[in-house]
Amino acid sequence: MTEEMRTLVWNEKFFADMRQRYFGHLAARYRTLDNAIHIGLLVLSGATFSSASDVLLPQHTAILALLAAALAATATVMRLSDRSSSFTEFSVDWGKLHDEYTLLWNDLGSGSVESSTVRRRVQELKNRAEIVDRRSTAYGTHRKLLLACHREAVEATAR
Repeated sequence: MTEEMRTLVWNEKFFADMRQRYFGHLAARYRTLDNAIHIGLLVLSGATFSSASDVLLPQHTAILALLAAALAATATVMRLSDRSSSFTEFSVDWGKLHDEYTLLWNDLGSGSVESSTVRRRVQELKNRAEIVDRRSTAYGTHRKLLLACHREAVEATAR
């Protein structure tokens, strides 16, 4: 097996791991934000109801109702739970690719696989990765988070 092929498999394995971490972090971030918005919406709705019933701060009913409506609009427009689900799906897809690259890497290490088989498997994995990449590009890239995930993947590799 050529050193070039070993390097390619290692790099693809590494980047799949990094992308899995990246989308996992994004999914968690959006899920947390979605939960916070909905908790805020619940609190503001309750406060609005209470103030409308002359129980608590009746003079602020309009402000509380406006804040609740703004949070509801934000939750609807941003569709954070949908994004979180998509990011979770991307993370799982990248995790599967990482696992398959790891298996391929192990096969390379054992010397039990032929060059033509390695090339074919790498091409199949790259084709699958391209599909995941295409689906995820619509969401943009958060560079700081991507860099943090790169560091995490480097640290995991160093262990």
